[in-house]
Amino acid sequence: MKIFTLAVAAAAFFVASPVIAKDTRDFSGFKGTAVVGYDNADFGVFITTERFDLKNAEGLIYGINLGYDRQSGSFLYGIELEATDSAADVDDRFLGQIEMGRELYAGGRVGFVVSGNTLIYGKAGYVDARLRTVGFQSIGLDGFRVGGGVEYKINKSIFARAEYRYSEIDRGVKRNQGVVGLGVNF
Repeated sequence: MKIFTLAVAAAAFFVASPVIAKDTRDFSGFKGTAVVGYDNADFGVFITTERFDLKNAEGLIYGINLGYDRQSGSFLYGIELEATDSAADVDDRFLGQIEMGRELYAGGRVGFVVSGNTLIYGKAGYVDARLRTVGFQSIGLDGFRVGGGVEYKINKSIFARAEYRYSEIDRGVKRNQGVVGLGVNF
């Protein structure tokens, strides 16, 4: 009788395992993510001249990311929108304080579920950024962003992610950002 009970329990485990794995490995659906990280802006030819050689602006970046993903087997594709603000700034004795402002992003991502609850992904899209200078109006800059990261499902609704992204925007301004996020699947 004990052997029969163990055999039934083992069979139930192996039959239920794919259902359990599918439930925890599914990255599909709407999601919201709070992001925070490091922002480094290189002003390049925007301000650097023979007279001025401005250092990079560095600081904290924070914001929210909203998106929708669709998973087909181990392949994932989706869209996302993001709004962030940055505390990255630099002081220059000739130009004063220059700050990186808010950044809006709209783009897509593709990924692959590599094992268990882990997804690796790449992303690309459009960026609209603001640059603020003391005494002047904010300047709008447009460009593109590419990046990649890792997302880990903690449970069915909660996930964490780590991501690197590179943006190149008008007038030679380049941004490197490393962010982490905590999110919820709806």
